[in-house]
Amino acid sequence: MKQLNLRHSSLRQNNKIIAYVKLICVILIWGGVYHVAKFLVSDTDIFTIAFIRFLIAATVLLCIYYKNRPMVINRDYRHWVILFWIGAIGIVGYTIVFFAAEALIDANDVAILYAFTPCLTVLLGHIFLKQKVKRLAYLGVIIAFLGTIAVISLTATKCNGKLICTDLVKNLSLGQVFAVLAAVFMSIYNILNKKAATIGLNPLTITTFGSLFGAVLLFIPFLFLGEGVHQIFHKSWMFWLATVYVSIFATVLSYKWYSDSIHYLGVGQTAVFLNMLPLAAVLIGVVLLGKSISIGVLCAGLVIISGVLITNYSVNKQKKSTQA
Repeated sequence: MKQLNLRHSSLRQNNKIIAYVKLICVILIWGGVYHVAKFLVSDTDIFTIAFIRFLIAATVLLCIYYKNRPMVINRDYRHWVILFWIGAIGIVGYTIVFFAAEALIDANDVAILYAFTPCLTVLLGHIFLKQKVKRLAYLGVIIAFLGTIAVISLTATKCNGKLICTDLVKNLSLGQVFAVLAAVFMSIYNILNKKAATIGLNPLTITTFGSLFGAVLLFIPFLFLGEGVHQIFHKSWMFWLATVYVSIFATVLSYKWYSDSIHYLGVGQTAVFLNMLPLAAVLIGVVLLGKSISIGVLCAGLVIISGVLITNYSVNKQKKSTQA
């Protein structure tokens, strides 16, 4: 009996180690998306890229879904309504503004501004899901928000590198607006995901049908504003390699590994790693692609991450005290 318990303990430890390795790989893959997306938008319009990405991802996810059959969606209209909005906001809205931001400003700046997403999610959760938020969490949100303002000020062309820009709203670039909107859409997407889970939908179902609705909706702007089907098949192998990266590796594979990490490590420990995503994106750009980043922007990014860590610590501590 004792030997059996030791074997189970060893197996759990090995699963945790594998989960950590998978999670690190996920962060690196998602960090690389910012730079791969930069290449894609320099070669193709954003509507074509967005549609192809989720057409491929939805197709693969549907195959996985029907192979595993995690659940059959019943006729409850609430399921279909929330899955539609997940596709419309989390897939269509986020993807279009994300690629639009990538087309206009530096990939590092998009990544750093995205760092505000977890804090914004906490605020929206408090407003729409009535989740309790402690003062420490609000402090974290304020710190992260100040860091976000600093990044926008330092990267706005007309602010001339000032930490505090008095006419910040007037000097916002369109790319920065899109990057902030990407954070907003992703936060709404997170809230919709949580709401979907409360009515009985599991992660694979949410991701699969959210991607399917997204692909269908993205077909409309692709049809009228995209390059057209005849142009797609004449793309270079580099384009298709980058597309496979954002569709299969960054969407399907990373989702699977991320889900595995949540299963073995728990939501709290897994979420902490997500705070490192913007920093990973910046480091990939600097180390592998030779990009440069100012000390001021890097410090502002670290301020955002510290605010997010404080917020997550407060939320996780509150969950533990509630469970106790």
